[in-house]
Amino acid sequence: MTDSTQHDRIEVLVRQWRTAEQSGRRIPLEELCSDCPELIPHVSQKIGLNDPLVNHEAGSVTPVFMVPEQIGDFRIVQLLGQGGMGQSTSPKTSDSSDGSHSR
Repeated sequence: MTDSTQHDRIEVLVRQWRTAEQSGRRIPLEELCSDCPELIPHVSQKIGLNDPLVNHEAGSVTPVFMVPEQIGDFRIVQLLGQGGMGQSTSPKTSDSSDGSHSR
């Protein structure tokens, strides 16, 4: 496979993967690249699966947000959920001695 042909094939595979993701389907890279397994590392890099701040579950690219221990006067107790628009956390005021004043 020439460099130009390989580049074109990678672009086609990335488009197929993104189209499937947008429609809610998850295609494992091994399945997507079944006829050209040597391209898996290239496709993985293109779609961001090599990024340490990405959730690799089932080949899905979901940003992983770092949760701070404290924001202002609030200590973060736990991450409740996250998505494309940000994250929801459960904070407690840092001045409550027994932690009973949640906000």
